[in-house]
Amino acid sequence: MDKVATFWGIVGGVFTVVAFLFGPSLSGNTAKQQSQPDNSKQQSQPDDSNQQRHPQNRRMALALGLGLVAALGTFSVVKVVLSPGPSQSTPVTANSVISGISSPTGAEAASVDITSPKAEALIPDGPGVIIKGTAKNFDGQSLWIFTQGSDGAYWVDNSFPILIDGGQWYFDDPYIGSGGVGPYVINAILANPSCTKAIHSAPPQPDGGGIAFQTLPGGCSIGDKVVVNITP
Repeated sequence: MDKVATFWGIVGGVFTVVAFLFGPSLSGNTAKQQSQPDNSKQQSQPDDSNQQRHPQNRRMALALGLGLVAALGTFSVVKVVLSPGPSQSTPVTANSVISGISSPTGAEAASVDITSPKAEALIPDGPGVIIKGTAKNFDGQSLWIFTQGSDGAYWVDNSFPILIDGGQWYFDDPYIGSGGVGPYVINAILANPSCTKAIHSAPPQPDGGGIAFQTLPGGCSIGDKVVVNITP
């Protein structure tokens, strides 16, 4: 109940009490003033009609006060019933955040898959390999390929973001296998602007081997990866 309704409830209660307590005396005084003796010897007779009006005044005051309170209560109940409930916000779930890359509430998170080469594929040393895959919901993000050889470092194989066309992408990677035979990890990287900035600002390795990170920069996350084997 709001402040206005509370105020009028108090007014109605006070009005009922005052009318009930003082209504009979006020009406009695009026009747006494109107009832004067005919002469000094004759005493005024009590007015029976005034006594009959006392209960009637009480009933009228009580009915009026209760009517006001009842109307106020009905108004308050209707107001509560018709008032809209509290709004509920959509909670943020784990699916709406992927490695520090937030997606709008209700929007599907970005995802990427490597479809070729397959895991444990045998790749001859030397010519490199064409990497293919699918991607979706890359709004504001970009796709990069980081490979890992025997040193465990993340080597950046592309010099600019990979083009995604109709949910499909491919990249001709000339560096896979250049570090020798053995297992190689191909990482498809989801990059937000912070990750992309880190890639562009990183200095190349002293031996001219390109850009490498010992750990993933902030804003870079692995969307998918496959392990292939480089053969002689």
